[in-house]
Amino acid sequence: MGFVKVEKYPLEIAAQVSLDGMRSAIQRARAALYPPVPPDLHALGQQLQANPLLAASLDGGDNLYAGTVETPATRSVVFMSRRMQRALARTSRVFCDATFASRPNEPQARQIIPLGRVLMTGKSEAEYAAVLHHVRQLVPQFNPLVIMTDFEVGLQNAWKTVFPNAQVIGCYWHCCRAVLKKARELGLVPFMNQHRQLRSLIRAMCALPLLPQALMGRGLNTLIQEATRRGYVQFLNPYFNYMIDTWMTNPLFSTMSVYDQPHRTNNVSESCNRMLRSKTGAHRPGLWHFLTAVRRLEQSATLTLIAAHRGHHVARPKKVSAVNNDLRIRNYITLLLVDNEISINRFLHLASTRVMNVFEQFIV
Repeated sequence: MGFVKVEKYPLEIAAQVSLDGMRSAIQRARAALYPPVPPDLHALGQQLQANPLLAASLDGGDNLYAGTVETPATRSVVFMSRRMQRALARTSRVFCDATFASRPNEPQARQIIPLGRVLMTGKSEAEYAAVLHHVRQLVPQFNPLVIMTDFEVGLQNAWKTVFPNAQVIGCYWHCCRAVLKKARELGLVPFMNQHRQLRSLIRAMCALPLLPQALMGRGLNTLIQEATRRGYVQFLNPYFNYMIDTWMTNPLFSTMSVYDQPHRTNNVSESCNRMLRSKTGAHRPGLWHFLTAVRRLEQSATLTLIAAHRGHHVARPKKVSAVNNDLRIRNYITLLLVDNEISINRFLHLASTRVMNVFEQFIV
């Protein structure tokens, strides 16, 4: 015998209770559990220090608040539990990225650096350096060998200042995006769609960072020579000038090459920012909602570290396409540098076929 669920309630009353109204009531009830939102990050730091429960880890065994960094004009609040600090002390390769989307709407904070989490009121080189000095004081054993960021010059310079022995590398994906967006800005896309050789030449620009730094200038010269032979050089002069002025000179040139790097992008930190956005569920979440999301992510990271320490496999395997791309690029490098079987120009055209997904994302 089957059963049918019957819901009996006065429809007139049910019609007066909207879903939006219920949601607002739930949000008000949750907000009542927390103190008022502080007016600025200085006040937030004082509040977190006075009430440790606000930033306590979900299991209650740790606390995420790791201090407030203050300069004459700015404030930053650092979130990094003691167990994450211990993990950081063992870290030699760092991925760093910033996001605006998941920061809380109030108090005003413009940057979050996924080194732990840091709420900042600005993004100048001095402010980044102040935060990194604080992190170094928190974790004196932290001595990274490689630091990968996007091409925000202030952020890169801050890392170089605080950790002068580390190698700072720019994210390959961010470089490709900038190079291809410039081609679009200059109106080259319609001509690229009409001329296959021009399209291949622009795409080859994306392979320049795959070369050793000492060969990148020669690589660009071969592409300029190719454009001259094919009759494109006058047409591409503004684009070549952009490449020379922006990428072939410091500060970007010094961090552009990803040659022989096991990781060419900082997608891992981009992914971390997406996870934070998914946990907050809002573009500009409330402060306490944001802090709850950070606590949940810290709990997840702790469980992952425990599982890894016990020998469990915690990392997702690379996609087959990514593994294949890595193998192909290494083979092309061998043909160029070891076997001398291909020219630099040929390498650039071959290797550029391994970044088709990025190329099509910004050009097609």
